[in-house]
Amino acid sequence: MAEYIDREAAINALDALCDRACVYSKKQRAVMCGACALGGAFDVIEELLATDVAPVRHGRWEWDEHKGCYYCSECGSVSPWKDQDGEDCDCPNYCPNCGARMDGAE
Repeated sequence: MAEYIDREAAINALDALCDRACVYSKKQRAVMCGACALGGAFDVIEELLATDVAPVRHGRWEWDEHKGCYYCSECGSVSPWKDQDGEDCDCPNYCPNCGARMDGAE
C-alpha cells in the first residue's frame, strides 16, 4: 500500500532539523546548503514527482427506520442492502455512490 506525504510538511520538517543542526543562520544557509547533505535533501524533495491523491471520505451505514433501509452518512444515498431488523447488514465497506469508506472514522 502506497503512503503519501505532504511536500510542504516534509520541507518544513527538514527546515526545522536544519535549525537545530546547522551552525549557519537561515540567511547564510540560503547560500551554504549546497555544501551540506541536508541541503541536498531539499532538492530531492522538490524534484520528487507529485501524485494526484484524492482525499479519503469516511462514513458509516446508518439505519433509517421510516424508510426501512440503510443510507450513507456522507452522501445520503440509499443502500440496496436491507435488513428488516435494522441490524448490521452485509453492506459493502464503501459507498458505491460517493466512495466513502464505511469505517466510521473521521
